[in-house]
Amino acid sequence: HAPPTDPPRLLRHTLAYDPLRRRVVAFGGTLFDQDGGSTMSDRTWEYDGRRWEERVLPVRPAARLGAVMAFDPDRGQVVLFGGNSDGGLLADVWTYDGVGWTELSTTGTPPPVTANGRVLVHDPRGHRLVLIGGLAVDDAWALVGARWQPLPAVGLPARVAAVEPSSGRVVAFGSVDSLGPMQGAALVGDAWERLQDGPAGY
Repeated sequence: HAPPTDPPRLLRHTLAYDPLRRRVVAFGGTLFDQDGGSTMSDRTWEYDGRRWEERVLPVRPAARLGAVMAFDPDRGQVVLFGGNSDGGLLADVWTYDGVGWTELSTTGTPPPVTANGRVLVHDPRGHRLVLIGGLAVDDAWALVGARWQPLPAVGLPARVAAVEPSSGRVVAFGSVDSLGPMQGAALVGDAWERLQDGPAGY
């Protein structure tokens, strides 16, 4: 069955799953209207497995596309970082607890803003969020509490990342181009270890 209420047509929005509340949270993106026009969205949507619901919240992040989100079990909240707004590239951090959005005042050296795709994933070993540059950017940063800390470069243009359940390692994958082999690296402590290359193409 299709949900009775669907979000509008969106592009480059961001999603994260909140296991405490059993909800998929969606935010932002490019919103298309019936006439073919588009605007950036600052709307928050939740999906409970049966239907979508828009959360109309007075305080929320600015409209944007290309942001990244991940659930942080240490906070018990979804965390959003960055994106691209009408005013330019963003490097702000927001948390969402199902009731409302709160902007997080961070310390340390923030990651540089970039228009390229990025990946945000929770590192259960380090009890931190790891932000990995995408496409041509291979930098990596850790958000520990509210403090940004640089990590060594991944050494490959990571496009996706996930946690390996058996080891708890953060594993990043990417490829220089669509015809090259899939490359991977695993975060061990504060160092990246290259994995054996996978098949070409994706």
